[in-house]
Amino acid sequence: MYSPVASNFSARHGLLDQRADAAEIDSALDLVRAIAARGVTILVIEHLMKVVLNACSRVAVLHHGQLIADAPPNDVVRDPKVIEAYLGTKFAARHAARLA
Repeated sequence: MYSPVASNFSARHGLLDQRADAAEIDSALDLVRAIAARGVTILVIEHLMKVVLNACSRVAVLHHGQLIADAPPNDVVRDPKVIEAYLGTKFAARHAARLA
């Protein structure tokens, strides 16, 4: 569960390792944005693309321990290696249609 303690957050870096409950996603995104707005760098480990696309300014993708992409989210979701390894062509097509 995400903890709403952003008002006392004073670190320069943070780590967020996946969500606990899908019902918490929107409040978690609000918390991540509030912390990032204070200049805190946040490392997010997440598999839900809604979170990745809405919370991140840069995405690094590892596949079998190798870096296969490191770019802004909208570039990463169009990367053929990421599509093949994780997203699949259906997700890529849906995302591209939303951007058009």
